[in-house]
Amino acid sequence: MLPFILVSLSGLQAQTPDPKFEDYLASLRELLPVDGTLLYDCSVLSGYQFYAQGANSFDLFNVEDDEIPFSQAWRANVTEVSEYWWSTGIITPSNATAIVEGDMLFWVFYARTNEVDELIGLAKGSFAVQITEPPFTNIVQSHAYSQTGWTRFYVYTEAPADYEPGDLQGTMHFEFFPQIIEFGGFIALNLGQGIDPASLPANVAMIDSQFDDHLASVRELLPNDGTLLFDCASLNGYSYYGMHYNTFSMINTENDDVPFGKAYRLNTSSFTPGLYEQVFLPINEVPVQWGDMVFIIFYARSVIPQQETGMAMHAGCGTSSYTSREISSLTLGPPDHEWTPYYFFGKAHQVY
Repeated sequence: MLPFILVSLSGLQAQTPDPKFEDYLASLRELLPVDGTLLYDCSVLSGYQFYAQGANSFDLFNVEDDEIPFSQAWRANVTEVSEYWWSTGIITPSNATAIVEGDMLFWVFYARTNEVDELIGLAKGSFAVQITEPPFTNIVQSHAYSQTGWTRFYVYTEAPADYEPGDLQGTMHFEFFPQIIEFGGFIALNLGQGIDPASLPANVAMIDSQFDDHLASVRELLPNDGTLLFDCASLNGYSYYGMHYNTFSMINTENDDVPFGKAYRLNTSSFTPGLYEQVFLPINEVPVQWGDMVFIIFYARSVIPQQETGMAMHAGCGTSSYTSREISSLTLGPPDHEWTPYYFFGKAHQVY
């Protein structure tokens, strides 16, 4: 068993509303199609619970920045990492009002880090909204990759069922690798029925601003434009499966020679024969018919010069079940030290 510590910091926090909250809420509502109803009292910091294993810790601090719309935030200091990335995190208060199936539920929060690890990448948190009882099923989940400046993140979803007060809670996990990540400014709203997701603010922090130009340049190489299988402009929805002592995070490419501004970095510092480090792309959001040509392009590079590593890559496209049957695949040797494009394609042999 891990030496878990579960702490409620409400006793250490002022129970009076944040003096910035009303202005913060008003400015947020200007971005939304409706005002919505608070899922719980977001103006105070009581009711949040924190849990950590080992020497990992949380502390509360004052935000000395007039441009930031909240007065206090939390700092997670992760120094120990176990195989369970959810072993250090936060639990928000649960919903205080009933939720009806189809209601649009909306969350916003801010995050930043003190220092970006040049080898690992940006600081990483995982925010999810889940049922408060076992098996704690998620109804929505999103990663938050943080830079040294405060970044705003949005998470929203339609309620998949009816929920009574106390049925849902937000969680945020941090135990992906050693890091310091600061976060705050939580607001949770129920926007009600009939809300078009396209009318909600874009999660800019997880969108590659160079994507449209990149897509246009790729389509110039193809016989027709085709249809995106998922929202490729967003870097949300990618997941990593592998050993807990390896890391998976986001980086800014900061390189004008590549047609994208954000990328993922997989740091396989340890390797176990017979086990694979896998990154899963989002599943298709549009149907694929039998005989459709599926085309995939991606870029890869090795941060460590290839003569120092025997790493190889296998890229495949197939069903999302454990009995996956690939439409197409590509096995590669160690990628070059420079960003290199790779293409693979194949015809669908069934309806997806």
